[in-house]
Amino acid sequence: MPTNNPKMIITDQDPTMTKAIAHSLPNTFHRYCSWHILEKFSTYLNAITYRDFYKDFRQCIWELECPMEFERKWETIVEKVSLYDNDWLRSIFEMHKRWVPANVNHIFSAGMSSNQRVESSHALFKKYVSKKNLLMDFILQFNRTVAHQHNKDLAADHVDINEKPLLKLPLEMEKQMAKIYTRKIFLKFQDELWQSLITMPQLVRENDTHKVYTVESGPHDGVHRAREIAYDKGSNYASCSFKKFES
Repeated sequence: MPTNNPKMIITDQDPTMTKAIAHSLPNTFHRYCSWHILEKFSTYLNAITYRDFYKDFRQCIWELECPMEFERKWETIVEKVSLYDNDWLRSIFEMHKRWVPANVNHIFSAGMSSNQRVESSHALFKKYVSKKNLLMDFILQFNRTVAHQHNKDLAADHVDINEKPLLKLPLEMEKQMAKIYTRKIFLKFQDELWQSLITMPQLVRENDTHKVYTVESGPHDGVHRAREIAYDKGSNYASCSFKKFES
C-alpha cells in the first residue's frame, strides 16, 4: 500500500466529503469532477440558452489556459446572456479554482478531470439494467454486462499482443514505446511525439541558474499559442506554462 498522501483527489461537490478530505488529507489537492458540473448545465439553463450558449461555456472551460483569460471570458458570456441572476452559475464560478483546468493543471492528473472510472461504470451498466428490473433480471443483465466488457478487454489484449502499430518516425524512442504501451496509449504518445517535431524552442533568456524557452504550437482554431518552458539547471527540472505534464 502507498504510504504517501495522494497529490490530488477528484470527487463531486459533496460538502461532507469536502470537509473530510480537507481534515484528513490537508496536503492533497481536492479537485471537483468536471463531468458532474457540465452535466448540470442543461438542468440550470433554460432550453434556448443551453442550445445557443453551452458551446461557449465549454470552450471557455476547456480551451483557455490562463486563469485570468478564463475569468474574463466567463464574465463576457454571463453578461452577453444576462445570467447574473443564475445562482447555480454563480456558485460553480465561485468554486472554479477547484475544477476549471486553467486553475487546477498545476497538479499532474494524467489527463483525468472526473472520477471517470466510476462514471464510465455507471454509463456501462445503465445500458443493460434499470430500476424496473426484477432481481433475477438484474442478475442476468449484470452478468451479461460483465461478460460483454470482458470480451472487449480480450479483443483489446489480442490487438496489443499480435498487431504491431505503424511507426511514423525512425526514432528508437518510438520503437521502444510501441513495445511497452497498449495500442490506445501508444497512439496518444505517437501523436505527442509527432507534434513535438514541428515546434521549435527558442531561448529567450538565461542566467546562472535558469534557462527560459518559448515554444509555439501550430494553429488551433486559427490561433498560434506560445508556451514558456523554464529549465532549472541545478535540479535538472523543466516546467511548462501549459502544465500538461507537470508533476
